[in-house]
Amino acid sequence: MTRYNYSKYIENSYLGYSKEIKGSSPFDVRIKVENQLSRWKEQEKKARSRERQANLKLKAEILTSEAITVIESFRSLLNSALEKGPLFNWDLMYNTDDFVEFSFPNAEPNLEKYSFKEPAPEFQFYLIKYSVPKESLKHKLFPYYKNKLIKQHQIARDAFDLDLQEHEDNIQKSIQNFENALHSFNSSKNKAYSNYLLKKEEFEKDKIEHNRNIDTFKRDFENNLPDAVSQYLGIILDNSNLPSELIKTFEVQYDQHSGTAVIDYFLPNIDEIPKVIEYKYIATRKVISPIDMKVKELNQFYEVTIYQLALRSIYEIFTNVYIEEFQSIIFNGWVNGIDKSTGNDFTSCIISLQTNHAEFADLTLSRVSPKECVRKLKGLTAGSLAQMAPVKPIMQINKQDTRFVESKTVLADLNSTDNLAEMPWEDFEHLVRELFSKFFSKDGGEVNVTRASRDGGVDAIAFDPDPIRGGKYVIQAKRYNNVVGVSAVRDLYGTMINEGAVKGILVTTSHFGSDSREFVKDKPITLLDGSNLMHLFKEHGYSVRIDIKAKS
Repeated sequence: MTRYNYSKYIENSYLGYSKEIKGSSPFDVRIKVENQLSRWKEQEKKARSRERQANLKLKAEILTSEAITVIESFRSLLNSALEKGPLFNWDLMYNTDDFVEFSFPNAEPNLEKYSFKEPAPEFQFYLIKYSVPKESLKHKLFPYYKNKLIKQHQIARDAFDLDLQEHEDNIQKSIQNFENALHSFNSSKNKAYSNYLLKKEEFEKDKIEHNRNIDTFKRDFENNLPDAVSQYLGIILDNSNLPSELIKTFEVQYDQHSGTAVIDYFLPNIDEIPKVIEYKYIATRKVISPIDMKVKELNQFYEVTIYQLALRSIYEIFTNVYIEEFQSIIFNGWVNGIDKSTGNDFTSCIISLQTNHAEFADLTLSRVSPKECVRKLKGLTAGSLAQMAPVKPIMQINKQDTRFVESKTVLADLNSTDNLAEMPWEDFEHLVRELFSKFFSKDGGEVNVTRASRDGGVDAIAFDPDPIRGGKYVIQAKRYNNVVGVSAVRDLYGTMINEGAVKGILVTTSHFGSDSREFVKDKPITLLDGSNLMHLFKEHGYSVRIDIKAKS
């Protein structure tokens, strides 16, 4: 009978297998272990392959489900809007937050912690420590022993007095340490509270200013002022809960006399909408492959998307604008694309639609065919929208502003010895306009200077046609020799709100204080100080000098 004197325990954690291998010798055990591990390895390889296939099949199913959800969100663009509530609430525009309560993170010093806890020395223990005997008969009868006792007693007394004084000193020291810690605590707390009050005051000031701006905005909107109505419409469109695949880019202009809003809406082109309807697992190649819509189906899907987006935008505006003067909407749908015959970029209006409040209110949008509805409203298109053929907009946004003045050329005569801080303020503002014209013109934008204001802070208005980052920019130039205070930044922010601008840029020859930079943290405002301005000139090939020591 074979005796197995040797063994080894092995396992495969993936398969969940374990086994004790026995053998008559270490060599016998090693061979058996290698054979068993090899068999398990093959089993594991097959199991992992099956698991990968199962995972890929599951992943394909999940991706397909997600793709269908996205497609359905596009197919129901119009109906989903009909189920939504208001897109604007004045109450939510106001800042109703309270400033946080004051708190100081450090704990107040505890007298108990600083107390000197050692007990006071007791004289009787010093008598024992220094071996002072009790007075006996010999001390009374013999002067020698009496004097010796007195000396021993004095040594003990001196030691006791010294330790008692040290104990009292330690008590006084602990009291002093506590008082110092308490003073430091109160000093830090008072300083923190003073900073807190300053921040609270700034918060309350900003809150009051913000709410005052909202009051002004609401009053101007309800009084039918064009800039306020345009801004309000922009907020409505921006608040529209569209699928995340749709990037909202638009420009709005309102004519108060006719009660008509013109909306230039940049639509996705056919290559920018979802077209995958299924993800299929290919077993032979062990890959997941997307299945796209067929061309005809994609073209129809694109058309339905665009028609719905136009009707939805008009519906959301009419249902959220409550002033009586607002009467009609002109919707121009623009696309950016590439002309496949020339390879050149193009921007075309592919749908233009005008309707009034009464006409639109008669529609039962939940039951209409979006394409037939647009035709009923006499919308303009040129054949299949998938071809992105251009049509002439019924009316376009007028970018001409009566405040604009003729631009003055300053940059050409500028040289490196000119000090921008000493330049006449009007020339400086035209110089800034020229600089930003070079910046924006790369993408087809334009910059204009408005008429002078009383403080010399002439605004420049830039129009960027880019469908993603574009819109209206307000640029303000400050030829200062001292710190630009936060009030100038607040003024720019108010101008942005009044203009309905997407961004503000404040340019100065000097620099900005910390309060100014703190104010713009959560706002679409860029601050360009003197060094940034010189760098921007340098990027465009100009060497300039700013000497803020000079007096303007």
